[in-house]
Order: sequence, then C-alpha cells, then structure tokens
Amino acid sequence: MSNGPDSAPAEAIERQRNTGDHTDDHMGNTGNDIGGETRPFTRRETTRYVQLAEALRRRIAEGQWVVGERLPTVAVLAETYGVAKITVRQAMDILAREALVSRSRGRGMHVTAKPPFVRWQNLRADWDSFMHGPGTTRILEEKKAVPLPEGAAEPYATDESFDYLRVVGLRAQNLPVSLREVYVVHDIADDIRRRTAKEAMINILADYASDIVIFNQVHTASSDVAALLNIHPGAPLLIGKHVGVNRDRRVMFIDYPFLRGDHVRFEIHLSRHGRA
Repeated sequence: MSNGPDSAPAEAIERQRNTGDHTDDHMGNTGNDIGGETRPFTRRETTRYVQLAEALRRRIAEGQWVVGERLPTVAVLAETYGVAKITVRQAMDILAREALVSRSRGRGMHVTAKPPFVRWQNLRADWDSFMHGPGTTRILEEKKAVPLPEGAAEPYATDESFDYLRVVGLRAQNLPVSLREVYVVHDIADDIRRRTAKEAMINILADYASDIVIFNQVHTASSDVAALLNIHPGAPLLIGKHVGVNRDRRVMFIDYPFLRGDHVRFEIHLSRHGRA
C-alpha cells in the first residue's frame, strides 16, 4: 500500500472536482459550485468570505480562470455566489495576499498566478491498522454496469465491468463519518452490498485487494456533503482515491472517500535505518 508519485495525486483527485456525473460535483468543490451550478453560500459557522475565497481559488487552480485573465467584477461575483460585495472584497483580499490575483483602479482584478502544488510524500502504512475500522455502511445510490471516469484506474489499466455505489459510513449512534463513491468489479458487487449493513466499507474492500494505491489530500466540505455528514460547509475533509488490486494485478475497486476531518487522525512514526 502506498501513496502516489508527484503528479498522480492531483490528477486523480481532480476528477472529483470536475465531473458532474453524480450529484455534489463529486463532493470536490468547496463553496457552492455544485454539479456545475453556483449556489448561494449559507450562513454557517465557517466565515462566508473564507468559503468564497476557497471556491475562487479552485477556479484558478483548475484553469477556469487563467493567469492574466481579467476576473468578473465584484458586483457580478456577488450576484453569482449570492453574497454581499464586502464578502467578495474580503475573499479577494485573501487571494491578493496569496499573490494569486492583483487589483488596480480602472483595470479591475486579474489572475497573477496559480496556487502552488503541494509536495506529495510517499509513505508506507501497516495494512491491518489502516484498512480496518469500526462501523456500518448505508447505501445511498447504486448503479450497475457503469463506465469508469477517465483515468480512474490509474496507475493500472482495466476493461472490467464495474458497479457504482454511493455510501455513507456510520459509527456509534449512527454518526455519519464518511461519504464514499465506490466502483467495484461486477462479480463482487452483490457480496459487498450484502455486507454493508454490518460492516464498514473499508473493511469490506480490504478483503478484495492485496495492494492499494492511495492518494489523499485535505479539502473542505461543500454544502451538500456537509448536510450528509452533519457538519458545517467549509469544514475540513480528507478526500482521496484508493485503487485496489488483487495478487494478479486485477483492479477490484476504485474508492473515492470523503472523511470528516474531526474523525480522522494520522500518527506517523519515523526512524532512520542504521542510525543509533
């Protein structure tokens, strides 16, 4: 089990931001760019201008606004996102401090840079401690024989038939702690459905793979995801892509998890071989 190389994580997780095949724009867009539709921000605990800054930052990162492009006016952005003009100005203050946009009287606002890419570390983890956890699973949506999103199986190739499951992971007292979009090979789908009522999805998937390539990054929750997980929009999420293969290198599943930040903790122990 390993984290991906430098270029792959961004490409893998980018699929979640841009694809609108299922609702919640694959739960990737912060703010309220959901499924290609821009919705007003809600009055929640997270400051609205912070949510807006994240939504605008993503548009720059994804190339919707390119370097040198003039941005819509404050009035247009306020109307588009359903916020006050002062909220737009505060969001732009954040992006200006990050050197992503510039503002000048008479010329408007322009994109000056893309957000920097984060360095990805390749870490190894113990299988049993990572791939097992308590809880049960509730299926929200399922489809049979669906095409995989482009590049979903990378770094592997497959021409298998996959079923799609959208599920929520529950802990004690039915607390929702995760949302997952899972593509599983058709011949194991029925067994996975049968086991969901009593087991956490990560436990089930672990039984079908001998190796898993994992890409994870920190994100924030869109309004629809926040509602499903009972958290505030803009709350931290760990989102990722997990590609599981068996000993024959057959792709068994592609799992896109969205984990509540307040229920995810990582503890890493590092040691130097050959050092005292």
